Amino acid sequence: MSQNSGDRSLAGAFAKIDAHEELCSERYRGIDEKLKWIMTGLGVLFIGLLGWMAFQLYLLEPLRVAAQLQNNQPQQVNSTIIHSSGGTGK
Repeated sequence: MSQNSGDRSLAGAFAKIDAHEELCSERYRGIDEKLKWIMTGLGVLFIGLLGWMAFQLYLLEPLRVAAQLQNNQPQQVNSTIIHSSGGTGK
């Protein structure tokens, strides 16, 4: 009976709590390290995708200019039409 009362004492409860806290802190430290790796990897992936998209746009720019020259379209389209006839438009 003294064994059971020893496990239920205040000192025994504090010992179990301390052991549990140590175990949880080790687990959370491992989770934190893994999350840092994952977040770093996602950040690098995002920056890489942005760079890839910018490079793709850079590669397509000469094709766009060539298509505009082939179609005789001006580089910048102005929506305002100005008639140089000097008439009233009637």
